[in-house]
Amino acid sequence: MAKSQELANFEQVVEKIIFNDNELEELKIAIRNFTEGKTSEKELKHLILQFRGRMVEEITDFGFFFAEKRTQNLMQTEINKKPPFSTTKGESQLRKEIKEKNELLENVAIRVNQLVSNLKKEDSQGDLL
Repeated sequence: MAKSQELANFEQVVEKIIFNDNELEELKIAIRNFTEGKTSEKELKHLILQFRGRMVEEITDFGFFFAEKRTQNLMQTEINKKPPFSTTKGESQLRKEIKEKNELLENVAIRVNQLVSNLKKEDSQGDLL
């Protein structure tokens, strides 16, 4: 549904660019003057080329504007699909956290081994008495 609305909006803007009411009225008058001999063929051609030049310029500007907005929307969609942090930054952060947790586990393991050794020593000394 959004795509068809986007297309309809695009068509409306292009239509407004091409069918400029002021220019159409001016062109109508120029054609009438040409048929009555009040305007030369060269002047009519110049006027038509002037209007067409404006159309091309505005359509080009609008095309670039539309493409830029579309690109921004696509980029935003891609950003929304990605995890909350970038892959390389996220990976390095995860690696750092894993390293810290591994160091903590090693320290805990050493401490547990010391406690077990101490308990065994106490048990063996208690057996001797």
